[in-house]
Amino acid sequence: MEAEGIIGFALKDAKTMLNKNGKKIGRIILASQPKSDPVEIEEYFRVINVAKEDEESYVLVVCKPL
Repeated sequence: MEAEGIIGFALKDAKTMLNKNGKKIGRIILASQPKSDPVEIEEYFRVINVAKEDEESYVLVVCKPL
């Protein structure tokens, strides 16, 4: 499975899929509207982008679903 295959999934499911394939999450970044109040990242947030951080880990960009 390619890491890009988790785009669109809930964060909880994406974490499970990556772990099952031996991939690690280096960071999780929240995408939100400018000047919005920061919120805690929840397991139901959606993965909107994945990027390789280094040889062993990935950066996930997530957003709060509407």
